[in-house]
Amino acid sequence: MVRINWHVSTNYRAGWTARITLFNWEEINFEDWFVVVQLKQKGSPGFQRAYSFNGTNTFFLQGLPGLTYLIGVTNGSNPKKDPRVPGKQQTTISFTKINIPSLKISLGDGFPSKVYFNEEQYQLPSRFLTENGNQRHVNLASTVSAILVTILVWTNRRR
Repeated sequence: MVRINWHVSTNYRAGWTARITLFNWEEINFEDWFVVVQLKQKGSPGFQRAYSFNGTNTFFLQGLPGLTYLIGVTNGSNPKKDPRVPGKQQTTISFTKINIPSLKISLGDGFPSKVYFNEEQYQLPSRFLTENGNQRHVNLASTVSAILVTILVWTNRRR
């Protein structure tokens, strides 16, 4: 079975990027594979470029020359101890937000509505994770308490 991961990598004022990763858990290799991605209506007009795959604004993606094989699952160097490792290919896709002022990536506009691998449609989740994993949430009360303790310790040392 081939698994497809779509991940919104960046979201900035002028554009955004997504990364698509294909994992091949089959025993067979796929030669000359292709993926078709249909984005929600708001997201697709901003397509600029796919970096490691050939891609067009219709979101037909395939391996670049020399990268047309999606290798099957393999064992590590010691099949009795090492885990099975899927074949993998991935690319980053860039989009612009110019002339698309109503685009809301955090509300799901940057996620596909349909995905096909070699003509087979994939079932998509009904909801997508959109929170930026790099954000840090700061508790105001803890921060103020830490500052007050630091000030008290510092003033007591000076006496």
